[in-house]
Amino acid sequence: MALETGSFLNDLVATNPVHATDTVSKGDDHIRLIKALLLATFPNLTAAMTATAAELNVLDGYTGSTADLEATSGLATELALLAGLTATAAELNTLDGVTSTTDELNILDGLLADVTELNLLNGLTTLSGANTGDEVAASITVAGVSGLATTAEGDTGTDTALVTTVAVAKSMIDTHSGLAFISSQDASTSATLDFTGFDATLYDSYLYTLSNIIPATDTAVLQLLLSDDEGSTYEADAADYAWAASRVGPGTTGGSGSASDTKISLCYTGIGNAATEEGVSGSVEIYGPGLAKKTQVLFSLFVEDAAGAYHHL
Repeated sequence: MALETGSFLNDLVATNPVHATDTVSKGDDHIRLIKALLLATFPNLTAAMTATAAELNVLDGYTGSTADLEATSGLATELALLAGLTATAAELNTLDGVTSTTDELNILDGLLADVTELNLLNGLTTLSGANTGDEVAASITVAGVSGLATTAEGDTGTDTALVTTVAVAKSMIDTHSGLAFISSQDASTSATLDFTGFDATLYDSYLYTLSNIIPATDTAVLQLLLSDDEGSTYEADAADYAWAASRVGPGTTGGSGSASDTKISLCYTGIGNAATEEGVSGSVEIYGPGLAKKTQVLFSLFVEDAAGAYHHL
């Protein structure tokens, strides 16, 4: 009787047993051999194999390791992100070597700039230097730009290859616009408001604007004091000020003043403090505080008094 030997399924001989010479009593030997070779060939199949022939054939010719296959687990979700991708291989290769994280790249999500606009950044390296307006040592490489303008170069404005910083731009506005903003304050339960920041090297005069200032107490008056030590103390001696004011009201006119006073009474008419009243608004101009001369003050105010009458001072 023909009974082959072997270790795996490929050792089986298709023509065994031979019908003419093999007896039925030897059939169990062939059955045991087939079972042994099946178990040896598929030692790890402990459940039903559901993969189709087509699915198994996908692995035909695969030479990678199990670890390589496991690395692709869940890849379908990431590959789905590429659906509809129109970038060329050359464009994708631009990202070769990029070390940005996913979160950093996600900053570009929703970006509206086109390729031409983004290419304006091509070659940009660094922009450094203290933000003082004179960053001549700053390192920058941008097409058509040679560096940062100093304050003097910003004032000249003839070099089109220089860009300005915020500090230089502010200096240009302050120098050429006529008025430079210094500071503002909100009067809220304030007995006094101090304004400093005077600089005789920059300014010869100062303009204050007042908007609907309402006193805490009814019939209060608005007064002005000046300082010659940057606000540490204020002049308030008996003969420090001389002032005069005229008043125009509904059907009345008048005036007041002093040749020797401890203050300047900007609004000698008592100001109403009711929530429905307008308070005092207007402007105060101070001329030549940095000169070795008497400082001059000019004011124009609109006042609603405690009785609800309007006056112009």
